[in-house]
Amino acid sequence: MRRYDVVIVGGGPVGGLVARQVSSQGFSTLILEEHKQIGIPVRCAGLVTERVLNLVDVSEDIILNRIKGACVHFPGGHQIEIGGQRTHAFSIDREKFDKDLVQKALAEGAELGLNCRVIDIYKQRVILNGGKEIGYKFLVGSDGPRSLIRQKFGFPKPREMILGMNAEVPRDHDCSLVDIFFGEKIAPGFFSWIIPAGDFIRVGLGVREGYNPRKYFQLFLNTLNIDFPVSVHAGFIPLGPLTNLVRDNVTLVGDAACQVKPSSGGGLFPGLVAALYCSEALVRALEDGVSLAMYPKEWFSHVGKELKKGYILRKIFLRMDDRKLEKLFYILGTGNICSIINDYGDIDYPSRVIFEIVKQHPSFLKFLPFFLF
Repeated sequence: MRRYDVVIVGGGPVGGLVARQVSSQGFSTLILEEHKQIGIPVRCAGLVTERVLNLVDVSEDIILNRIKGACVHFPGGHQIEIGGQRTHAFSIDREKFDKDLVQKALAEGAELGLNCRVIDIYKQRVILNGGKEIGYKFLVGSDGPRSLIRQKFGFPKPREMILGMNAEVPRDHDCSLVDIFFGEKIAPGFFSWIIPAGDFIRVGLGVREGYNPRKYFQLFLNTLNIDFPVSVHAGFIPLGPLTNLVRDNVTLVGDAACQVKPSSGGGLFPGLVAALYCSEALVRALEDGVSLAMYPKEWFSHVGKELKKGYILRKIFLRMDDRKLEKLFYILGTGNICSIINDYGDIDYPSRVIFEIVKQHPSFLKFLPFFLF
């Protein structure tokens, strides 16, 4: 039985970054990926900020489009455009992004097992489909929203699980704007989107548990006069970041740890930040025998606090029916609130713009009870 210093379950970008960082320090590292190829299937809308590109040195050809703003559609047919002239986000090729990160890990000495599904874990050994066993000193669960590692070691469950669907459709579209649609009849408990990505658009939505995402996706496509695509990717978005990320020599990162922005469902930025802190903790543990306890503390101070604030904002959003969403449209149209959003809006740190709005318009707080009750 082969034994590794670190075994990472899940070959996505977060697991790939952990592998690259640990391997670069000379430790034996194995990535186990259940699919036959890295990056496929793509279950992500592929919208990231410049911070993500700065965290990892991937090639620029992954960028498909530069996004300068968003057109937000409200239930009553009203819409408001936010963003301004600067680039706020990038639409990227997720398949290339994932493969690039894993290839960099392999270049540092990491090993990769494809079509390797973990079916059990026993006494510091993972058992794969086919019966093969692999030993480890440390185990990293980067195995997505329904993480087997999270279940096996008794980590908490996500507070919520959003059900999502996404497809790529050939169509011309304003390349500078993302379209976001809110409403109980559009996407209950979340939102729908259109993201321009070069020669095609990414169309998708998320709904709360208890609702049928395919039904709402079909209705959304009908409003856009788009036939139901042949290739549709469905997936889960776990919300509510975990505070307990370590069990002795086992730890979680990425979607497995619910390191996902509650406002947008985006997991790349918080997950990649977690990957850096997690890999630093693993290296310290391998070199000096210390625990992994600093990893969750460091991650929480950097971005976890923001996710916690984001989940508070999400709970407010969940109390907003279509009538309250329409009221929000009129509030946004008062004063210079849209200008504040344009100047201070930040996809990775959305609470900052709320703070700035309240700072410049203290009277904004009087509307809060309207959305809470």
